[in-house]
Amino acid sequence: LHATLWKGSECWVVWCVRRVGVGVAVRRGQEIVVVRKSAASSVYAEAANRYAPCQQQQPQPFQMESAGFSEAAVIEAALQRANALVNEDLQSILATVCSIPAYSASNSDDAIPLTRCGVDGILDGMRAHASSLGVQSMGCEALVLLTTQRARSEASISIDGVKTVCNSLRTHPSSAAVCKFASWLIASQTLRLTDPASLASACSSWGNVVEVLIGSLGAQEASADTVEEGLRAVCALCITSADWSTAFMQGEGVNLLARLNKLHAERRSLTLSILQTLLALSPHLCNNNKAPLAFTAALQLCHQIIQGNSRESEVVRLGLQALHGLARSPAAAQAVVATLRSADGDKAWPTLLAIGKRLDAASDHSRLLCLLHILMLFDEPFRDDVVLSSGQDFVLTSMHVHSHTAFVQEFGAWCLYSSMISAAQSELASALWEVRVASAATQAAAEHKMDGDVQTAVLLVLLCLALRPSGPQAVMQLRGVDVAVDAMHSHIARPFLQQCGCALLRLLATDESSRVVILDKGGADLLRVVQTRYSRAIGAASEAVSRQAMQALRMFEPSVQASEADPCAGLMGQCVVS
Repeated sequence: LHATLWKGSECWVVWCVRRVGVGVAVRRGQEIVVVRKSAASSVYAEAANRYAPCQQQQPQPFQMESAGFSEAAVIEAALQRANALVNEDLQSILATVCSIPAYSASNSDDAIPLTRCGVDGILDGMRAHASSLGVQSMGCEALVLLTTQRARSEASISIDGVKTVCNSLRTHPSSAAVCKFASWLIASQTLRLTDPASLASACSSWGNVVEVLIGSLGAQEASADTVEEGLRAVCALCITSADWSTAFMQGEGVNLLARLNKLHAERRSLTLSILQTLLALSPHLCNNNKAPLAFTAALQLCHQIIQGNSRESEVVRLGLQALHGLARSPAAAQAVVATLRSADGDKAWPTLLAIGKRLDAASDHSRLLCLLHILMLFDEPFRDDVVLSSGQDFVLTSMHVHSHTAFVQEFGAWCLYSSMISAAQSELASALWEVRVASAATQAAAEHKMDGDVQTAVLLVLLCLALRPSGPQAVMQLRGVDVAVDAMHSHIARPFLQQCGCALLRLLATDESSRVVILDKGGADLLRVVQTRYSRAIGAASEAVSRQAMQALRMFEPSVQASEADPCAGLMGQCVVS
């Protein structure tokens, strides 16, 4: 493009911009005036005639940069009066923005910077032409291009601007372009709502944005690309606000996910998007009193996806996360087990075992063990199934392979605890099994001495072993006293850990030789310290620790006055709460 400078009393510059954009831009001094194509010839003629006396001077080339007359400045000048432009002209300007290569390259360092005025101008034009599908679709696309540039970090959209985008989606739900670009804008701006005030403002301003998205995705469910972008917006909304999650659950949201999974079962990226949506909903779905049908449908959908993609490790991993998120209460855990049973011939454990065999990462094993522990704790028949199917072997193997991962050790110990309170375990337990369990627990404690959660779970496992007829001997052989004393020393401020430690020392001090070992390790002195510390504290937890310490001290000092209550009374109930 080329411009010419006429010298005279005033300086006029005529610049022919792209044919698809503004016809002519005229600069009077520091002011840029945008003229429609129809007026271009008359403006050019006026400028030529006005400066005819100066024609004896040869026209000089005009450099855009030196005059500060850039392409972005022309576009901004047009957009500043976008709400006054007719539909055709506004669409031409938006098409220009969308067609510039520098804008289309999301990471281009040569991108032409548009200031905030450009974004606001587009939004003004969209408000003025709300019924025009062309303006709305190109406006949303232009906003996506402008707000994704590194060079234009200042060109963001306000909450009120997103309201305009939501209205565009509400007015044109059947447009694939509007749905795709509006969803992207909603998702990106939702994730910026980091403070309660802005979140409250967005919830008030955007209205029923979730219902609008559900309706638009339902209209576009055959287009996988559009649906994926829409689900990204749904995830962002559900993660950000419980109200938006509830709206999705109580509407047709979960049923929509099931239809999308059926229509696009072969598209892996969309399957992952569906699971990510379920994962975002899981903290609210697990409270199935709000939407029991949605909760059940989500469970079934999650299980179907896992079964249908059993060879896709990433899908299985994300499906496991979603199941774990859904099983966050006793009722929810029992519902998860019921869903697994109904689909797998009345056996739920084989499904989880098959999942576990496909997972390699320590983080995946820790999540699976946590889910397994929750299901075993809250569903007794499932717990017995795991025990009868040698589920402890899988747990012990995971703890051995991932010995350096604290979460695997913690949840693995909780699974061992859950198996030991099973009625079926009392029939299957053997001395060899007790040694294996005690060995895994003591190794976990030695590897993660400063992790209080691991130490608590380990002490609980050793305590359950010590309650068995031959258990104390296995615990003593594998230095269970050292584990208890070290854990109690290192985590003196953890009441429940201290309770488990005191009860374990009491159960291990069954004969003179055991008492001598405990005394040599400083166990009796530690019990006095714990009893003194917690007897001065106020609260039910402190009183319980003090009682446990007093009962343990009686094994070494018969003169100590303590109740005859079971040293483990109440501990099992507290384990469930923990």
